[in-house]
Amino acid sequence: MSKTQADVRDWLNFTTSTPKAFVPCVAAGCPISADNPRVDLLLCWNHRYQLAARRSRGEILDEQSALRWLSDHVDPPFMLRIGRLNPRMQTEVKYVIQAHLDLARGPVQVRTYRDLINKGAQWKSVSLLATIEKAVGSVNKNSRSVYRFIREVLVREERRYKGYDPHHENLIYLNDLNLRTTASVRREMFEKPPLDLSRITQRWLRDGYRNWLLTILPRRGDALTGYRISVLASEVLGGQCSDQGHDPRLLGPSHMSAIINAMNRQWPNYGGAKGVFRLWRHILETGHRSSVWDHVPRAFSYNPRLHKPPTHSRTYRGDNDQGRALPVAAVAHLRNNLQDLAPYPNRDMAIAMLAVLIDTGRRPNEVVSLHRGCLQRDRHGDWILVYDNHKAGRLNRRLPIQEETADAITSWLDSRMNGPVAESQWLFPSPMPARSDKFASYGLLYGALRRLIHDVPTMEGPIKDLHGVPVDFGFGGIRPHDFRHSYAQRHVDNGTAPDELRDLLDHEDVRTTMGYYQVNDSRKRAAANLLAPLTYDRNGDKIGLSPGRRGLASIAVPYGGCTEPSNVKAGGNACPIRFQCSGCTFYRPDPSYLPDIERHLVELKTNAAQARRLNAPPYAIANFDGQVEDFKQIVDRMRTDLALLPEPDRQAITEAATILRTSRLIARPGQHLPLTVKDRP
Repeated sequence: MSKTQADVRDWLNFTTSTPKAFVPCVAAGCPISADNPRVDLLLCWNHRYQLAARRSRGEILDEQSALRWLSDHVDPPFMLRIGRLNPRMQTEVKYVIQAHLDLARGPVQVRTYRDLINKGAQWKSVSLLATIEKAVGSVNKNSRSVYRFIREVLVREERRYKGYDPHHENLIYLNDLNLRTTASVRREMFEKPPLDLSRITQRWLRDGYRNWLLTILPRRGDALTGYRISVLASEVLGGQCSDQGHDPRLLGPSHMSAIINAMNRQWPNYGGAKGVFRLWRHILETGHRSSVWDHVPRAFSYNPRLHKPPTHSRTYRGDNDQGRALPVAAVAHLRNNLQDLAPYPNRDMAIAMLAVLIDTGRRPNEVVSLHRGCLQRDRHGDWILVYDNHKAGRLNRRLPIQEETADAITSWLDSRMNGPVAESQWLFPSPMPARSDKFASYGLLYGALRRLIHDVPTMEGPIKDLHGVPVDFGFGGIRPHDFRHSYAQRHVDNGTAPDELRDLLDHEDVRTTMGYYQVNDSRKRAAANLLAPLTYDRNGDKIGLSPGRRGLASIAVPYGGCTEPSNVKAGGNACPIRFQCSGCTFYRPDPSYLPDIERHLVELKTNAAQARRLNAPPYAIANFDGQVEDFKQIVDRMRTDLALLPEPDRQAITEAATILRTSRLIARPGQHLPLTVKDRP
């Protein structure tokens, strides 16, 4: 609680205690009072701590040495005196501090620089590097970090002064290239040895890697991996070719296959091999596009049909594999128990973050990077979430959200008003003081999810999938991105059209959206077997098809099945009467096509009305009217038969129809998509 001057004055007038007398610190110019007057050296807490540290490092052993050190005048915390150094060291200090500011490495550690300057003046060193080499064994961790940076800058400038050129040297120092790196490994790398390109014995391959590295300037990790791939390729060619691969004109597909086989042995797991293959393909393409590989034949290239990484463990899904979508009960259990998260410093932010992740299906980086003003209302008064799609580079995307999600965001905004992150532009700012102007990291979100899984109570009863079937499920393997699959699958089972789901997931291509649709083989077979007896002909008569006959002599067409032999042989693309199914003897619809037929009925009625308005010939209008009558007859007969069934059977048929419609969309996502009418602004 803050006090005004009047409050302090009143307290001094009425209190019976007396303030401690000011005892000056022995250190020259120190304005802080000594806190322990019973010892021989009257020191403040700051100088007492420094003296103890110096004695532990062996720099000050007796009282006379301590008095000599304390007699030096205390400089302000923003001042460095470099006049005692030789001209070379003065220039080096100025240059290093300027490099520190240019690279935005954070605040300058003035105390560490001051200590280094004092040591250089005391030892009469010729350079900062010589001073660091002598003092490196007796400093703390913070000083070692500063020393590493100074050494990195000065060593790099010394190489440049001596004429070092990475375009011609065999030793490549990655620090000199200013390569990109991730936030988790953003640290000095000067102690890492340089890349020795002499290990790539073939000159053309060495020039290809050097050209890729200096042209693309990849991430630091990719540069190291590309170097390992090139060394491996050099060793393979040295053993495969009679001339050890020095003449690139003799290379062909067999040599590339040998390199790919060696890469598969070196990186047997799909997770690592996928990135390795991408880098090798990029190195090859960059070399072929440049003049350094004019003599390398195009036959020595990556062939995606032949050269593939190891098979992914999830490439072939089992019959009961549910994909990455979580069961509805598991998602609801986590969402309903967010308040069970155990108390810890970032608990309130974690609850809001997890609520947004679970309910909206956004990617993890889209959740953590939400702006403080991300919550808005549309013209109807409903809540809209404004987010940035970083993966596709599309900003200010708008997503309709539920009232519960908006309440979670507003609750977090209200609770953070009294915290240290109240003025941050991000909804979920980083809790680290040094990164207060950044948004939270993926690690913070993942850690909150792991805490929630650990703290929520155990689910009772068997866990069921999105369609009520019991499944073996455990919370241990849940990842933040799995909630995006759950969001998509929930919309799929609710009947959301693919084009509408594409907009909700903010995909450019509907084929990407279809990757989130999951219907396993056993459920598709069961649904097909259930609906096979409910097959009709063009007159609305139930004729039925055996499950085996249905798959052998029928092909799916836009509004049902077709048994016309030539069309079945052509995969449904050779209809003799141009898909006028209602007038075809081979037309075989079932209840899974009811929504498509009813939608087509609306289109036919609209076309008939337009034909009458345009005074079309009678035969054109009769064609539309005839199709409308035939389709209405089929729909009425299906609806009547379904209404006469018992409720359990009718429910089972409805679920089976939904499964078959989803599976057809997965198989042919780009064709016959249902249209969604949207309100115009």
